[in-house]
Amino acid sequence: MIDQTDHRDPPATLLDIISPYLTKPGPGPLRADADLVKLGLDSLGVVSILTDVEDAFGVEFPDETLNMTTLETPSALWSVVVGLLDCAKRDSK
Repeated sequence: MIDQTDHRDPPATLLDIISPYLTKPGPGPLRADADLVKLGLDSLGVVSILTDVEDAFGVEFPDETLNMTTLETPSALWSVVVGLLDCAKRDSK
């Protein structure tokens, strides 16, 4: 089960989704606060990441979340995903 309590610490699953789409990866593992644009994330990568995240976590990104702020860092993306999961959880009650 994914711990959704800390919006800043994305799980390894999310980092594994993001990493292949970075054309200029830095040394070492992808950090939660890494600037994804500086690491080479482009518009095709953005679309692929969003699709992969939707599939992996069972969420759907509303239009208002489709911006570069959402994909600024892995932590920013994880925060949005956690918010979507929390909304889905509340709606299912």
